[in-house]
Amino acid sequence: GGRVTWTIEVENEGPLAGTDVRVTELAPAEVEAMSLEYVSGVGTWNCASLVCTAASMPVGRASFTATGTLAAGTAPDTSLVNEAELQWANDILGPDFPITAGSAIPVVAAATTTSVPTTTVPRGSGGAPLAVVG
Repeated sequence: GGRVTWTIEVENEGPLAGTDVRVTELAPAEVEAMSLEYVSGVGTWNCASLVCTAASMPVGRASFTATGTLAAGTAPDTSLVNEAELQWANDILGPDFPITAGSAIPVVAAATTTSVPTTTVPRGSGGAPLAVVG
């Protein structure tokens, strides 16, 4: 029944602004009542339930918080795998090419913050490369 929170950071490394950007939280089955909220950074974001969207994301970083409650009966030392999906329209790989990044966090009594490495989308001409930190 404890509270679980992930920080999701999306970075546009440029040179162009990303268009029709969508960040989707793919909630782990062991976490209930998940929500996704924009915290700070570039772009004007609209969030509803587990999705945040922006018509345009300039070069820079945006931070989001995914929060939920650990489901009753989840065994101690369960590894929670949280994933966030990132999509945008003007990518060189094609419209709305989904990029998914995830992190596994063990559930332990009195657990503290766990950091995970950054996943970066390859850069290409004409695209708006973005990175996801989960």
